[in-house]
Amino acid sequence: MAGREPEATDRLRILRYSPEKAGSKDDLLVEEITVTITLNGREMARLQALPTHLAELGVGFLVSEGYLARNGVRSVRVEGANIYVEGDLLGERRILAVGSACGASETSLDEPQTSVRGVLVVEPATVLSVMKKLFEGSRIHNITGATHAALFADVNGNILFLAEDLGRHNAVDKVVGWSVLNNIDPCKGILAVSGRLTLEMVLKAVRAGFCIVVSKSATTLQAALLARKYGLTLIGFARGNSFNIYSGEERIAV
Repeated sequence: MAGREPEATDRLRILRYSPEKAGSKDDLLVEEITVTITLNGREMARLQALPTHLAELGVGFLVSEGYLARNGVRSVRVEGANIYVEGDLLGERRILAVGSACGASETSLDEPQTSVRGVLVVEPATVLSVMKKLFEGSRIHNITGATHAALFADVNGNILFLAEDLGRHNAVDKVVGWSVLNNIDPCKGILAVSGRLTLEMVLKAVRAGFCIVVSKSATTLQAALLARKYGLTLIGFARGNSFNIYSGEERIAV
């Protein structure tokens, strides 16, 4: 319904100041909950997150952090703010207890064992279109300014899934989890994100099996070098009618 407020938000009466005047008004704020992710009965992480797409968040976190393979998830259920996942653990890993608004602030820096091997090619116009759709579709952010977003689009730029969260890590994990739970090949499309392309974001993308990652923001040197090592197409500063390709230019038809 037009004009309906987005989920995971609520109104609060506040005092608004400006040089011209001060006065009370209703403001729309995002809701924040502490989510607990449990794998095979063992608590693995606590995250601050929006109360949306929690099954996707839990599965995506465990896959992108290297605890589970994409085909190693047996089941997932959500009870309140608790996410219970059963799956085939890839190996003994340290337990994360993370609470940053940006998600997994202690992302594991263990490098993946395999490289990205997708052979898809997309048009530059598709890359730019996908980024535009990411921000147009970020409804919670456009109203509150309080979220990051991530989406997955096919090679023609059609948006298949979009998620928002308090931090860019959580938003990406929701897309990862969605692709796992729906048996979507992550190397047959584009992962678009709203935040910086750092080392940990590249690690998440490679572990989850994506081939192309694009953002409007900058990348770090370490992220670009790691993307080259693993064959990931990494694109930053995708704004207006231009972007920078830091790695994997063979997948972009330039």
